[in-house]
Amino acid sequence: DFATDDKEHKRATRAMVKMVMAINNQYLGSWQDESHQEDSKKSGVNCFTCHRGQPKPPAKITSILGATVMTDGTEAAMARYNELKEEYYGAGLYDFREGVFGELAQDAVEAGKVDTANEILRAALDLYPESADLHAFLGMGLIQAGDTTGAAGAFDKALQLDPDNANARRGKTMLDRMQQ
Repeated sequence: DFATDDKEHKRATRAMVKMVMAINNQYLGSWQDESHQEDSKKSGVNCFTCHRGQPKPPAKITSILGATVMTDGTEAAMARYNELKEEYYGAGLYDFREGVFGELAQDAVEAGKVDTANEILRAALDLYPESADLHAFLGMGLIQAGDTTGAAGAFDKALQLDPDNANARRGKTMLDRMQQ
């Protein structure tokens, strides 16, 4: 019976369709003026926005990798990253840019695991050796670990790759103040 909502999946689907319509019509639509109404229809949300072709919206890659780091270690998390990237790269399901590792390392720092954060960043630099941001993040982590020599090297590498890198500049300034 099409009209009944006896099945949980059907109730969930109806609720999600109402949510999508509300986002597109009430929220996105209310922010657009008359001249941009057509643009908001093109850029609104749809089922794919969250589900990415999956029955349930996938977990963020940082959640998957973070759980793997905590249970099985950094090496296992990097192997999991590579597996996911091989299987899903280009599908829009996960974010495979290097910034993921900065977020993952930040989560480790917030959990009081600075050494784990630095392991994550070093492993990420094996994949993205030309990332000024990862070098700068590693420098910050090394400062927290008390390795000012290593931090200086990481900041120097970051600035060599990107002379305008704000995090590396900030880190170098912090090191200079510490050494005075």
